[in-house]
Amino acid sequence: MAWKNLTVERGPVTLLVVNRPDQRNAIDFATMAELEEALTVLEKDESLRALVLTGGGKTFVSGGDLKDFQILVTAKDGKRMAERMGTILTRLSYLPVPVIAALNGPAVGGGTEVALACDLRVAATNAYFSFRQVTMGIMTAWGGAPRLLALLGFSRSLYYLLTAERITSEQALHLGLVQRVTPEGQAVTGAVELAQQLVSQPPLAVRAIKRTLRQIIGVPFAAAAAVEVQEFAEVWASADHGEAVDAYFEKRSPIFHGR
Repeated sequence: MAWKNLTVERGPVTLLVVNRPDQRNAIDFATMAELEEALTVLEKDESLRALVLTGGGKTFVSGGDLKDFQILVTAKDGKRMAERMGTILTRLSYLPVPVIAALNGPAVGGGTEVALACDLRVAATNAYFSFRQVTMGIMTAWGGAPRLLALLGFSRSLYYLLTAERITSEQALHLGLVQRVTPEGQAVTGAVELAQQLVSQPPLAVRAIKRTLRQIIGVPFAAAAAVEVQEFAEVWASADHGEAVDAYFEKRSPIFHGR
């Protein structure tokens, strides 16, 4: 499908680009609608093995489009918009395959929330996070606060949400907000390389591991361990596991088929 504000390069590693560089890739209502359509396609794509999300030009995502959002004047209006975009990012995070944000530049305001909705993040040296919502008299609304809290804990999350202090890519690496840092201009390349590394793993196991971690966040240990055992049992009986064992004993590289 062709969209105005998104570009998609399909494949086992699919590249999804929020492409509004003149607006610093701000999310407007049209982009929300296109993201909903794109996710519907991706959710049904059985060949999808990993997704890389980035922004066009020199910015990752700069948050919500304030010009477009001027029509939101009541608390009810704001709630409806927040719930819609929050649902989009939840759908993104629950894709069964690894979702990697390639931070080619700043992730600002709501853009930080888009990045945090991804499973992994690769940032260029010129990229940074800035939770600027407080400077506009608002706060996170697209799932950013609970996701940041899970990653950084209470005090650090509160600090960055209240100060809007920039978090450089190197600081983000130290904090665990990003997993890899690349030279400027190489974030997408680095994210695709990471995606290809993950795609080389048995697909059933990759999906099971992500699904397990999603299910056990905040769950008591005994219940979490039970989920883990059930998922393990399913992949243990898979053909991919048998192929991995055969390849190990035969001293060759395995060939996985996702079954």
